[in-house]
Amino acid sequence: MKNSVIASTCLALSFAWFASIAPTAAVAQQGYKVTILDDPRVGPGNYPYGGTDISQLYGNTYVGENFTGGTHGVVDSNGSWSSLYYPGAEFTYATGISGTTIVGIYITPSLTSHAYKYSNGVYTNIDVPGTSFDYANGIYSNSIVGIYQGGTLPGYLGISGFVMTGSNITNIDDSLGTRGTEPNAIYQNEIVGDYFDSAGNTHGFLDIAGNFTTIDDPLNIGYSTVAGVYGSTIVGNFGDGSGETQGFIYSNGKYKTFDIQGSTSTAIRGITGDTIVGSYYDTSGIEHGFSASPTPEPGNIMFVLSTMAGIGIAFKSHRKPAA
Repeated sequence: MKNSVIASTCLALSFAWFASIAPTAAVAQQGYKVTILDDPRVGPGNYPYGGTDISQLYGNTYVGENFTGGTHGVVDSNGSWSSLYYPGAEFTYATGISGTTIVGIYITPSLTSHAYKYSNGVYTNIDVPGTSFDYANGIYSNSIVGIYQGGTLPGYLGISGFVMTGSNITNIDDSLGTRGTEPNAIYQNEIVGDYFDSAGNTHGFLDIAGNFTTIDDPLNIGYSTVAGVYGSTIVGNFGDGSGETQGFIYSNGKYKTFDIQGSTSTAIRGITGDTIVGSYYDTSGIEHGFSASPTPEPGNIMFVLSTMAGIGIAFKSHRKPAA
């Protein structure tokens, strides 16, 4: 009797595990479980063109923006939402997070753009000295990447990229980016972003120790951008020729398109581990934040189910013979 219970328990656990990985209401392409991340404090119904955009995650904390009633940064920590308002700013964006430090962009009432970091309740301006236009786009540990314009560092026409580690600031410029370079994310020694060529076209790049590689989804029509990197996986977006955006995942030399089913446009903003984040537009024009994690392939699921069932059968077959 005891072994029969063990066998039944193993099967029940296996089916419960299978149910736990089934997709939620929002569904991406096959192979991903998607969770909608909408700031519940201000519903889209109050502002017809409002919505939530998720930029990055660290652990169980997501950062991004809410566009309802004026743009402001948002933080979702284990389902508890809060707002970020840089003091005196007209608009505030949260673009990256590492540990307890958040970075982003704030725009003043006179429409000048600046970079900031937020940690332990304190906002700090982190503009490159002598610049007139700055963005902080991403952070890893204590290294921050972004862009500036009009600074003292050497740069191409247009915008130049930077990586800031403490007080040390290094220029990041792809030689193909004759109209500018924009780093968007950093992970260890990898920096990814976009460059703008002489014709004004946008391309993605990967920079490792000053060695630049172009990352362009082969399906792109008009532009390809890179939003995030984690180890050997790069994520980004491309134009599909219809005026809409589709996401892509690049790993092991292969590109895979990523789209939220039923959306009119999908944009990936970042990646941590195997979880990607971003936003999509529904057919009503409302923007929704999301996170998406891969689910096991069908073959792996069947292997797990058969293995767990086999454990139960093994217990049953090894019952002590009756005396």
